[in-house]
Amino acid sequence: MSRLKEHRDTALMLLVARSLPDGLPWSVDKDAEIIGRERVLWAALSDTEKEQEQAWLQEFWSSEKPRRTVAVTDWGDWVNDLPSNIVEVLDEAFGPPADAFRPYQKGPPSEEDAPRHHRICQWLWTRGFHAISAPLAAHDYLTLIIPSHRVNQEADRLLTLLARNFPQLTIRPFGMTHKDDVQFHSTYDPLTGIAFIEILGLDDTAFDRPTT
Repeated sequence: MSRLKEHRDTALMLLVARSLPDGLPWSVDKDAEIIGRERVLWAALSDTEKEQEQAWLQEFWSSEKPRRTVAVTDWGDWVNDLPSNIVEVLDEAFGPPADAFRPYQKGPPSEEDAPRHHRICQWLWTRGFHAISAPLAAHDYLTLIIPSHRVNQEADRLLTLLARNFPQLTIRPFGMTHKDDVQFHSTYDPLTGIAFIEILGLDDTAFDRPTT
């Protein structure tokens, strides 16, 4: 199997797994392992192959739902428990357009992927917030994916948790830039059906800042 076909097969398996009514057919640790494999396969593709995969994933995402189905293949024993070998892939199975609609990891990012945000992502995960990307630079966002029907409620819940657990943080309205402040806002993309909370200024140092 070529690396292009192997990447597509892995991506399809991940999309199917994220569309099952009972949740993932494997553990969060196993999911991280498979996502890691997808990331390595993606990195190994040429620029032309990446463009082909991005075009395919975008076309697959934009196809009408009755046609957005996948015939499962020999992906493991878990496929034997499915009620049908044809699975409809849901909107929420896809990652954001900025990541070529590729599936995102279930569970918090690893320490290797998020060295400055590993602890805070773990803390958020145990409280029901799923970080799908951590900043690579100071001006980048820590991005949480949230249920689209709870955009306002989840933002309010995050504010309450941060204010109670990290009273030493200064939380300002989004856009009021100031060093060491935390800012965040929730956003919903009606075209993809994906909702996010984007955070600036929150990292693992939150656990070490003195209370004023």
